Amino acid sequence: GNFDNPEVVKQVHEDYIEAGARLIRTNTFASNTQMLSMPIEEVKENIRTGCRLAKEAVKESGKSVYIAGDIGPIPLKQNEDAEAEYEELCRTFLEEGLDILVFETFADMESILPVIKRIKAEQDIFIIVQFCVNQYGYSNSGLSVKRLLAEADVPEIDAVGFNCGVG
Repeated sequence: GNFDNPEVVKQVHEDYIEAGARLIRTNTFASNTQMLSMPIEEVKENIRTGCRLAKEAVKESGKSVYIAGDIGPIPLKQNEDAEAEYEELCRTFLEEGLDILVFETFADMESILPVIKRIKAEQDIFIIVQFCVNQYGYSNSGLSVKRLLAEADVPEIDAVGFNCGVG
């Protein structure tokens, strides 16, 4: 990871850039307190390290490449709310100077839409949301592709798509 093998993470970024990528994502998909089993301050340091590695790879390439802060779902126990943590993650990426955030592999918008709206009201940042659906076109939350796209059709979200799963 970002702490254990920074040279490997940076090399992956470099390989994508060399292959022609115009946008790379930070190695931070699982950077949250649940997935890393770390306190939030350590998670934020992991995000800062992931941003630094991506920036170094872009700078050394001499190419014009966008960097997106990558945010994945926070697995929740019953009655938990991840909204405050998503906001802290977003603010850490903004402090690092990134101007794109990608929320990927989400099953719904419940925990992230309020955060997206607050962040977007404060700063002009490009927001991408990607959903994960099964072969029948439904997310783990039971929402159809049609409903997911409708819920993401808000002015604060600049691009929407699908990743993982099927389709």
